[in-house]
Amino acid sequence: MLDNRMARFVGRARAPIVTQLRLAWWRDQLGKSRSERPPGDPVLDALGEHWAGQEDALVDLVDAWEGLLAEPPLDDEVLVKLCDSRARCFA
Repeated sequence: MLDNRMARFVGRARAPIVTQLRLAWWRDQLGKSRSERPPGDPVLDALGEHWAGQEDALVDLVDAWEGLLAEPPLDDEVLVKLCDSRARCFA
């Protein structure tokens, strides 16, 4: 669900700075304990329930999606980071 949310943010980005702010919010939330996060977002709530203690992998995923906001052409490193971070989450 997080991967899909990030894909929507990045895929719809018209102003990269706005999308970067959204991604920064997610990084901030994932850096907090579950009890410190605001309730009500189904993705954030599910992550708190099922991914507690594994947020590092989720932050890497958010960072990797942010790499796609760079000006084209994208460096291969950006795509490798996205693939690696997704694999880490699913491993």
